[in-house]
Parts: sequence; C-alpha cells; structure tokens
Amino acid sequence: MRSTMRPLLLGACASLIAGSAAAAPQIEISREIDLRLTIHPITVERVGGAEPLQLDLPANRPAASLRFAVGWPTSEARSTVELVAQRQATETASVRLVATVLGEQEALIQTTRSFPLQDRSTNLFEIARSGERSLTIAVGIALSERTVVKQGAPSGGQPLVLQLEVRSVEGEQSRLLETNRLSTLVGEPVTYSFQHGGDQSKESVSVTLRPVRLVDQIVEIEVQLAGALPDDDGARWTHRRERWVTTSGATSSIDFTSGDPPIGYRFRVTPTY
Repeated sequence: MRSTMRPLLLGACASLIAGSAAAAPQIEISREIDLRLTIHPITVERVGGAEPLQLDLPANRPAASLRFAVGWPTSEARSTVELVAQRQATETASVRLVATVLGEQEALIQTTRSFPLQDRSTNLFEIARSGERSLTIAVGIALSERTVVKQGAPSGGQPLVLQLEVRSVEGEQSRLLETNRLSTLVGEPVTYSFQHGGDQSKESVSVTLRPVRLVDQIVEIEVQLAGALPDDDGARWTHRRERWVTTSGATSSIDFTSGDPPIGYRFRVTPTY
C-alpha cells in the first residue's frame, strides 16, 4: 500500500541558469541538511562521564572526529576510541564511521561501518570484540534542515518574480509543503529540483520555468517537468512541456503524480512584476 510522500530535500535547490552569453544573475535557494550524531557506549564504561557524546557535521563540513576513553579490553584497562564520521554522497545518503581503538602502545583495531541518513534513527556499531566482551556503541542520527539563499547582481532582461508553491497530493487532498520566491529575468530559465530515496522508493523531480516574453502585462512562461515517482510497478518516469500565458498575480499549476488515486506533487506558480 502506498503512503503519502513527503520529501526530505537532501539536495533540493532552485537555481537560475544563464541562457545567453551576457552576464546573468545567479540565484540559488538550497535546502541544506545538518547532521548530528549522538554516540553512547552501551557495552563498556566510558571514562570521564556517562552522558552521550555529540558529533556535528554541518552541511558544509564533510567530516568530523572525536575521541573518548573506555574500559577496554578489560574493565580495568584503558583505551581510547577515535571515531571519524564522513558524509557519503551515494544514491542513498549515508554516513561512514571509522573507529580506531588505541591502546597504550599501538593501534589495536580499526572498524568501518556505514549507516543511512534516517532522521531520529539509532544504529548499533560493534567496534571490537574480545572473547565474550564487546565494545559496542549506539549511534543516534538527527537531521536538521535549513534554507540558504544566494543571490548575485542582476543584469539582462526585464526582472520578475515567480512564486512557487510545492504541495503534496493524495487523491482529492492537497497540502502545502513549502513556498519559494524565485527571482529571474525574461528569457532566463530558473529550475527547482529535488531527489531522495533509493531503488524502488526513489523520487526525483525537476521543474524548469522560463519567462519567454512579457508584453503589455501578459507573460508567456515555458514550463518543463521531468522526473520519477515510485508506483506499484516501480518507478514511473515523466517528461513533458507546457506553455502558460498569464498575468501578474494569476496562479497556474502543474501536477506530478502517479497511481489511482493519484499521489505526488502539485506545483503552483504565480508571477509578479
């Protein structure tokens, strides 16, 4: 049974693409995901405190590390665990953990594991084992999403703003997910896109809007939609073009759904100039 789709926008962005040799504005609205790992030894005692440790990887930081002492390989002995976390840009976003156990003389053992980036998930990572004794940590994953807007100096054709609403659709129901204001120029395309999931659950969509001409308060917009949504029979790919003729303040929409009843997204666009 399919359920309502709500994207976690790991790479969602809206970018203004230059369409001519002349200097064009660069505007980006990106969804950046910050990652926080909570580390808690569960089979051995951590020396120096019992509170869980935290390791932060902001969107612009690909790797981070920390060290903590534990009673290993016996409860009376002391070893240091060095934990390095690295983001992995694979089809399914994940974090790679490299754990090294350091004794008094040399590195004892190094272990590597990867976990998918699933918000509010907890994973067990066995770093080492000595007989019946295990050195295992619990790794909690928390994701926080933030919006980053970058804008360069505009130049070229007549400016206008395209307000883009992204709504989820399930049958007759529609729910607002987010609203973006995309500044562009006549003749210059602006693209909003996102993708997430993997294999049979992968969702990806790209909506490109290009104001073709603006005459006497009438604007013509070329719309291109492409992407894939999961269906009962696997991913369903879509690619189509439309042309809208509209005015400032009027709203047009294009749906991207699959199945019966339809499940997917609706994009509502309102130009202002």
